[in-house]
Amino acid sequence: MLKIFAIFGLLLLAVQKPHPAHSSGQQSRPVSQSEVIQQKTPPPESELTKENKDNEDRFAYYRSHKVEYVKFAFLPGNLSNWVLALLGIIGAVVAIVTVSAVRKQGGHIVTSERAWMVAEIELDGIPPEVDGATGIRWTGYSINFVNKGKTPAYLIETGHAAKVLSYKDSLPEKHLPFEEKAISKWKGKGLPLQPNDHEHRGFQGTWAQDPVKIGRGADVLWVYGYIKYRDAFGVSRETWFCRRYVQEIEKYQKSGFIAGGPAGYNHAT
Repeated sequence: MLKIFAIFGLLLLAVQKPHPAHSSGQQSRPVSQSEVIQQKTPPPESELTKENKDNEDRFAYYRSHKVEYVKFAFLPGNLSNWVLALLGIIGAVVAIVTVSAVRKQGGHIVTSERAWMVAEIELDGIPPEVDGATGIRWTGYSINFVNKGKTPAYLIETGHAAKVLSYKDSLPEKHLPFEEKAISKWKGKGLPLQPNDHEHRGFQGTWAQDPVKIGRGADVLWVYGYIKYRDAFGVSRETWFCRRYVQEIEKYQKSGFIAGGPAGYNHAT
């Protein structure tokens, strides 16, 4: 019987003996009320999380209250944002205007200093009326291809033609092919022409059924053609011209060639 009581006492002591709290042998201590509250309370939100949440709430509100959003945008507190936006717009406009001005200035320099090739035509003479003469007669003219610009031009190709028509008729809207003998070409860089220099083409002409009618204004002598050249900036350019001969009218006009013909005959690049 004594053995049974001894065993029962040992078991009772084993059950009441406290277990170690840590492997180091330290005993566990009772948990305070503040520590229990701290364990149950979630960690505080960061400032970024709060800001994102506020923005989401604000966005949801203004999405359903669009009028309030417009009012909010024009509140005095947002004045600085509008000022910054306005300054940004002004800066963009100034940048665009500056770039445009620089481009125009560059284009103006090229335009004002470039070469300009033009055609100057002179009548070599209208055959006089001869009593009893019949048949067509040769009517001559000369052409000067002149550089009227401020920088050199390099002549590449020229072509010209002439035709006598009644004053009631007009040239066709499209150019007729130029004869090979009336076309001149220069190889390589081209024929250099300094400002006011020219390339002369003399003893040109065409046949007229009755040349005297040209002097009387019943018929019209037309001379037309083209000039292809390159300016000092390396730009390829063309001048297309068309001139008609007019007789002198006292106090109104001098005799000579003036611009005329269809629009497609007169243009320049």
